[in-house]
Amino acid sequence: METKQAPLFGDDDATAILAMSLASHAFRTPLEDLHAGTFPSSQAGDYSDVKVVTPYGEIPWNRLSRLSDEEMKALLIEVVSTLFTLLVDLDDKNVQIAAIAFSYDDIVKWDRPTIDEGLRKANQHLSRSANPAVIRSIIRIIEESEANRHLGTRDTAGR
Repeated sequence: METKQAPLFGDDDATAILAMSLASHAFRTPLEDLHAGTFPSSQAGDYSDVKVVTPYGEIPWNRLSRLSDEEMKALLIEVVSTLFTLLVDLDDKNVQIAAIAFSYDDIVKWDRPTIDEGLRKANQHLSRSANPAVIRSIIRIIEESEANRHLGTRDTAGR
């Protein structure tokens, strides 16, 4: 049986390419239909001169929601399902290669990602101040998942 090798995650090119590939699969692809269509031009430059006319009145562009609640829900469901699908086998180098190859032509044109220091600090702060019961529950889920992986099984209890 072939051993799966996990990637080296960190601030390196491989992790940057993997992050861009995940973004392409999970965000860019699902957003394509929502992005399609005509985007308005603004003579003022700040869209204060753009409005949407509805049967119930005009809506200034700067106050207009671009996604309905239904579209947002569907988008989040698709994003989470896509990320879950990709992450389930992400420790398999062949899966990583396939995921990157699928979106490579697009992502090589993107800017290299950078570390979001605000998010990093927030995560570090939250990791120190999080509810201990929640932390214990998350640790238990992770440990059970790791144990199941080492046994060669998958937890199918919906976690």
